[in-house]
Amino acid sequence: MTSFVPSPAILPYLRRYLRSRGWRQRATEHEGLIIFVYAENGFPEVSIVLPDASTREDTAKRILFALRTISDLDGISVEDVFAAVRRIGSDVIRTRLPDSSVWRGESINLRAAEAFIRRMRRLLLTAAATEVRPHRIVQSITSECEDFVDRCRFAHTFEGSFGFVVEAPVGPPPDGQLLSEEQHPAPFERAVVRRIATGFRSVRQAEAAESTRSLQASFQGGWSADMCDQVVGMYEEIDAESLSFGFELSSEWTLPEDGLDLWNFTLRPNNIRMIKEASAILRERQEETETPVVVSGLIVRLASRENPADLLHNVSPREVVIRWESPDRGDISVSTRVAPEDYLAALEAHSAGRSVRVEGNLARVGRRWVLHPLSPLTVE
Repeated sequence: MTSFVPSPAILPYLRRYLRSRGWRQRATEHEGLIIFVYAENGFPEVSIVLPDASTREDTAKRILFALRTISDLDGISVEDVFAAVRRIGSDVIRTRLPDSSVWRGESINLRAAEAFIRRMRRLLLTAAATEVRPHRIVQSITSECEDFVDRCRFAHTFEGSFGFVVEAPVGPPPDGQLLSEEQHPAPFERAVVRRIATGFRSVRQAEAAESTRSLQASFQGGWSADMCDQVVGMYEEIDAESLSFGFELSSEWTLPEDGLDLWNFTLRPNNIRMIKEASAILRERQEETETPVVVSGLIVRLASRENPADLLHNVSPREVVIRWESPDRGDISVSTRVAPEDYLAALEAHSAGRSVRVEGNLARVGRRWVLHPLSPLTVE
């Protein structure tokens, strides 16, 4: 029996975790309690009863019972379930060092720790910049990229070997509903973490094909040359025989069908050689990958991290999705980031059912069409 005692503060995260894993909330006659039920075909229902507030005296006891129930169902430790619950609103990147780099199984030298933190921050920055403008080489690092990295968290290392954990908070989806990316594009944090994971998958493909072609071709959804350089720098400065990376994506958002939500890869010297080669070729090939267009149509979605009532007092960009009848690509949804004052105009146009117009460079980023605006948004 574990002596682990959870904090009542995780109660709202536990509820979100259960909903994201398919548990259904059922009505109860008992005031102050909520029942969650899970059922699989051919198996009896499993129930978890939770308080509706963390101030009840039995909150910690009920949370521990819930964690043990999930632990038994999933076949993992209570502590691992607790960690998954605590990170329900985050995408996670894990980096593991080999045992040969760990002193007495529990510590590493400060040089390696400093190199990881510095290079991981630069990798997140360049990944965010590449997501904003998917070029072979990072054009600029905007305040949006800096803000994203500042929101990321450095979590506890994990047991079993020495490793680092970085969390990118994605938050819950609107109204707590699991929506497809067509209905509600994933948040910027998810797009950046997925871009990093996609790059590692391209490294694996390059290794299998003994060619860097997959790395060179993946910059629109994977690594730019700058991202390649940060991964190489991290590996060389930590000076380990290998580095393992793992990704765990929050189940509150639609998980990719390509298996990147639970994905692992180990970097070795041969991979580093290929990444260096790909970076050099990407820097040699800087031709324009975007198409200048004028997008017009009705707004189908708006997204802002800020208070809509205080739009003009914050400089953070907002996202607008426009349904555009492209003469070359058909009926597509185009995502673009606009200034706060343009977002206010977009809100009014959306409420009135009026079309908007914006000029910029159109690029395909993964499954999405993204417009990098060159003019302010106007209402038609």
